[in-house]
Amino acid sequence: MDVITNWLGHDKWESKESDTTPENVLEVENVSKLYETENNSVLAVNDVSFQIPHGSFVGIMGASGCGKTTLLNLIATIDKPTNGTIRISGQNIVDIPDEATAEFRRRHLGFVFQEYNLLEILTIYENIALALTMKEVSKESIRPTIQNLSEKLDISAILDKFPYEVSGGQRQRCACARAIVGNPDIILADEPTGALDSHAARQLLDTLAMLCREYSATILMVTHDVMAASYCDRILFMKDGEIKAALNRKQENKQTFFADILKKIELIEGESHDVFEVVNP
Repeated sequence: MDVITNWLGHDKWESKESDTTPENVLEVENVSKLYETENNSVLAVNDVSFQIPHGSFVGIMGASGCGKTTLLNLIATIDKPTNGTIRISGQNIVDIPDEATAEFRRRHLGFVFQEYNLLEILTIYENIALALTMKEVSKESIRPTIQNLSEKLDISAILDKFPYEVSGGQRQRCACARAIVGNPDIILADEPTGALDSHAARQLLDTLAMLCREYSATILMVTHDVMAASYCDRILFMKDGEIKAALNRKQENKQTFFADILKKIELIEGESHDVFEVVNP
């Protein structure tokens, strides 16, 4: 357990409770996705419902093929559900015409991908600025906005470099800056630590937690990594296209929440998991 403690640190729980109940940024109601061919049909997502309040850091966990990436694609307007409703900030995104989905993503969603998805021909600064330019932010506002955010994310020294000139962790923090700089309704993170070593992964997860804490960002992260999941406020566990259970972080530190997540996985899967299988290399 020393490995786990060293990786997770000794954080104390910071309560997000307030006098008012935060509004739900995301509401998923009875969502299903059925893929059909001439000879086969696959129910990838089966009657899933959940809500994410403003300022939350929520994770979806599950093995490969459980439906978590399909669900993320439905929320990202990349695909449409067969049944059900998905609302982001009150808008039913299922009703958005196909030709309007790209504009909706630009205006309302932020993305952090496993493989960064930065434009190699642009500098780090230009990659971040592009998100603001697409939102028609004034040129006078772009530079100070990026400078302030880059200092928070510890990437101000590399703004003039190209993505291929910096480390994977720095590229991923640039992706975080690009995702949050336009003040999206929700940030969708798809296995964001998957291509990082343990040190860079921890830096990235600290960054995501900071965005929630200091920028009131709302984050939905898909992951199969228990270490990454232990940074969240709440975990949804998927199996066979369904949400099988949910786990809320209450007063626990990350180490305790990590252990609680492992116990929940064992109950859902019906088998024991070796802790070292879930530690990033």
